[in-house]
Amino acid sequence: MIINKNNIDFDKISNLIIEGSTFCYPTDTLYGLGCRYDNKASIEKIISLKGRNKNHFFSLLFKDINMLDYFFSISELEKKIIDKFLPGKLSILLLPKNKNMFYNNFIGLDDKISCRISSDNFNKEIYKKIDFPIVSTSANISGNKNLFDISDIIDTFEESLDFIVDYGDIGYSKGSTILNVNKDRLNLIRDGDIQFETIIKELNYGKS
Repeated sequence: MIINKNNIDFDKISNLIIEGSTFCYPTDTLYGLGCRYDNKASIEKIISLKGRNKNHFFSLLFKDINMLDYFFSISELEKKIIDKFLPGKLSILLLPKNKNMFYNNFIGLDDKISCRISSDNFNKEIYKKIDFPIVSTSANISGNKNLFDISDIIDTFEESLDFIVDYGDIGYSKGSTILNVNKDRLNLIRDGDIQFETIIKELNYGKS
């Protein structure tokens, strides 16, 4: 099912997500493949669709800092990064307060989970209706190039997903920049749309 941005019923979409649908949706970087974070069957389906190695971990999308604070132990530096750059084109690895609340597909480096808060309007509207994390992994086949044309995304995933939200083509994006804080040391895990040098400068990191 294709849902055009000009004809969106957010109540209907949110109910589909709550019920466990797999879907494709816009973010402030790339289109993402998603489902609710606690539906194992849907998560396994997305892994299969992407052709992804189970040892590669998915990111999760969150509503706001309050939702992050509910699930994770957040250090002073991590909170500073979140306050400065989220919502936005950045993901940060955070340590869950209780790992048993998450499937192993999300728990990666240092037993942490890659977390995002998107500034995209679609995500803001959805989070007026739901109150749990959703999977956020780029809408492409693992190892292949990112897809920017909605027609390519539809051709690739329409037959396999429960629905695709069509917000049109998107501009070039490398995806979100991924950071990890280890003992107050800031590490770049993946280069993305926000340059690491910009992050260092904005945080005044490393300066007394």
